[in-house]
Amino acid sequence: MLLFGGSREPRQISEVHSWEKSITRRIRSLPFDFRGKCIYNNGIVYLCFDANEEALCRYRYIFTFINFRENGIYSSDLVKFTSVKTNVGHFDGGLEIFLSNLIAIGGEDTDEGYTNNVEIFKNNKWKNKTTIRNGTEEVIYYDFSTMVLKDNNNEFLFVFGKKI
Repeated sequence: MLLFGGSREPRQISEVHSWEKSITRRIRSLPFDFRGKCIYNNGIVYLCFDANEEALCRYRYIFTFINFRENGIYSSDLVKFTSVKTNVGHFDGGLEIFLSNLIAIGGEDTDEGYTNNVEIFKNNKWKNKTTIRNGTEEVIYYDFSTMVLKDNNNEFLFVFGKKI
């Protein structure tokens, strides 16, 4: 497992493993600060919605090779990312893979305040999909968790948190 960024070390790329005196070992540094959401799917890592760039999502394909003799994971260049902006910011919102697509849910946007937008990433572009509603009332989610359950050919997206 790899760790990207964080509050104390916003540029870290660290490997999680049981080393001599620690469970992490820094292997590289990001060329940008990152305190946002990350997810890995089908060989692509997505680093999205940093506190200072809440509408930016970076991604890149990662090739990994595990060297068991040296107890290490060696990967392709982890610092050259492609950047794509969403239509609104999603800082502290949700980032999930649902029905084989990356989606962004709710969160915070500096210009708009809290957002109830749901966006989908297809063909290297973010598109507005829907807004979160409870009947006719708009609902805003911020600082929550998501989970996707797969059952046969069905997928179910769960959002855990409190509406604002």
